Amino acid sequence: MAARLGGLARHFAGRVRFRAGFYPQVPQFGPHPPRKPDWQPFWNIKNGVRYTGMPPWEDLLGKSVDTSMWKLAGFLNHLDSLPPAVNEEWQKKPAP
Repeated sequence: MAARLGGLARHFAGRVRFRAGFYPQVPQFGPHPPRKPDWQPFWNIKNGVRYTGMPPWEDLLGKSVDTSMWKLAGFLNHLDSLPPAVNEEWQKKPAP
């Protein structure tokens, strides 16, 4: 899971112009994980956050991905306490 998320982050890392167009700015959880109960980021991932760049992923991916959304919610909550191997994979820079 972490490898897929890291790959996705690397894929979009160079697309700064895309990210810069959002107002309010999209939250960056790397330095400051949300530290909320897992249900709250799950709900935000699934349903989106109004007036932000966060779309409802349920609309984009369907209800069958609830398990992945729960994993992502837990991952976001623990970004600052990942096992070393997972953190290393997550922090890899994109290949040119």
